[in-house]
Amino acid sequence: MPADEDYLTCVDVCWPKALSAAADGAVFLWSLEEGTGIELVPPEELPASCIRTLKADWHDKKLAVSGNDDGYLVIWNLVTQEAESILNCKVGMVWCLCADWAKMRMLVGHGDKDLDLLSMKDGSRIKAYPIKYHLVSVLDVCWPKARAVVGFDNGSLQIWGLPMAASQSSLKGHKDRVTALSVNWKLKRAISSGQDKSVRLWNMQRSECIRVVSGHLLGLRCLCVDWDLGVALSSAWDGEMQLWEIADEVDMDFALQPVGGEVRAGGVALLIVKEGEGKEEHSDEEVEEIEADTFKSPQSKTPSK
Repeated sequence: MPADEDYLTCVDVCWPKALSAAADGAVFLWSLEEGTGIELVPPEELPASCIRTLKADWHDKKLAVSGNDDGYLVIWNLVTQEAESILNCKVGMVWCLCADWAKMRMLVGHGDKDLDLLSMKDGSRIKAYPIKYHLVSVLDVCWPKARAVVGFDNGSLQIWGLPMAASQSSLKGHKDRVTALSVNWKLKRAISSGQDKSVRLWNMQRSECIRVVSGHLLGLRCLCVDWDLGVALSSAWDGEMQLWEIADEVDMDFALQPVGGEVRAGGVALLIVKEGEGKEEHSDEEVEEIEADTFKSPQSKTPSK
């Protein structure tokens, strides 16, 4: 489904529709069944800038929110297929966000080394969570429990209590930036991926790493977990995707195991995911250059004109 002229940075899927954002700031709404997409109309005053995070409410409000490298947060209308508003706030480079559509608020991790709870109605700051020491690279929030798992660019993760604005415990293991995170709050388990080429399974109740899976040759870019089916799919900078089986147990045996050939997970036969054919090939030097540009810090980034 060709459309974006630059590489995709994030996707939000609710079958048969999907929303994607790219490094050039373009946002597309897709029909996955028809294989067609349409670009949402951006605000005229919005500078073209890489969008790193995008969240959508497909069922109720039919809205989406995005954050870009210039610190702008935009509300998109999925019905009219255009930007509805630019929120009246200016933060640092937006790395990640989690939206609470019921109360129209969101938790945002950005380049000012802060974690902010912002209103999606007017952009006002509801609460500030000063971090100061490291960039927040990934987030997962349980709004009913008012808790969040926060991943940083130094490889650490923390469990936060939002009302008290304080870290309750730390999860240390990754040796480089945490790039993706999926949390099962009911099981008190989390799976994270990092620039250190590893996937880690965490017991949040005991604040410890249960398993480390090392199979990728380069740093991981993204991770998708189906906790019910019992599988995780990870993708690295070399374009290789690996499928992992998650055991059904929720004790110390609950672990990630690499898939070899065919595997049965949750009663369904799955095949290992191989690298796609016909994709554009990049040399090791080109991959390193793209990777370095994507994870460039706000301090070293050239300001938009």
